[in-house]
Amino acid sequence: MAYDFVIGKSALVKDEPVIFGSIDFDDMPAVSRIAKNHKNWFFEGLQDIFDDRTYCISELQEAAQFIDQAILSETHKDDLSMLYKFSAMVSMAIRMHYPLHGLAD
Repeated sequence: MAYDFVIGKSALVKDEPVIFGSIDFDDMPAVSRIAKNHKNWFFEGLQDIFDDRTYCISELQEAAQFIDQAILSETHKDDLSMLYKFSAMVSMAIRMHYPLHGLAD
């Protein structure tokens, strides 16, 4: 099972969202460490991979700040890799001017 991230007007196939990334069960230890070490709504929400959610542009801009701060202070290799993945997804959605949708598989 994976938690997929798509960028687009909506997550519906008819709106042709771009599939941009995913979180697998193997990634969950890193996601949990990040949420524990960097307390904020974005990282805490990523621990719940069983519910769909949508992040609007203003939320993504705030999340980008959280991610940047975490990257500058993180030392664990797996956590940094996960933060880079989050950064790429959030940055792409902001540049495309579309929401980021998290979809439970």
